[in-house]
Amino acid sequence: MLLQLFLLSLPAALCTQFSLYATTLERSDEVSLGEFNMDVESRDISAFEPHNGMDSLTQGKYCVGIKSTDHVWDSDCFSFMELQVPFSYDLVIQLDENTIQKVSLAYNETTEGIMPKLKETTDGPIAPASKLKKITKTYADKKEDKKLGSEETDEEEKPWYVKNWKSIVIGIIIYNLVVASAKKSQDEKQE
Repeated sequence: MLLQLFLLSLPAALCTQFSLYATTLERSDEVSLGEFNMDVESRDISAFEPHNGMDSLTQGKYCVGIKSTDHVWDSDCFSFMELQVPFSYDLVIQLDENTIQKVSLAYNETTEGIMPKLKETTDGPIAPASKLKKITKTYADKKEDKKLGSEETDEEEKPWYVKNWKSIVIGIIIYNLVVASAKKSQDEKQE
């Protein structure tokens, strides 16, 4: 019988006890909201046990803090919020491996009182690396292309008159037409 009691109390002895409290902005009085036990390694968490101080709180702005018996995670004011009475909150404890990263108190209409919940951190998505759109050819690549018979030439390498030969030809034709018509009219005036 004594051995059974010892084995039943062993998990409770390994747990850390956390107490939740609220203070006014002036921090004049501290009202204990309740406490719960949690074992970080096994992820066991007990139900929230409210204290009588919860009944004395009125709706208003409070600083909500948490203390632990072994000071694993203490915070004077992890959340400054307007508490609504009667309480309907989730106490979300965010864990990363075996350490507490964040504690928050979130309003939840479906919860009666305060319900402690554990949440594991997860890695975010990793964007895949995309290929470059433009491939720059090296001198060796260009030389190899010429050997294979591909005669790709970039427009940037051609001289200006090679790129614009059509415009030059059209300009010369128009110039000759204008000069010829001017000579005709001059010839007509002389006769």
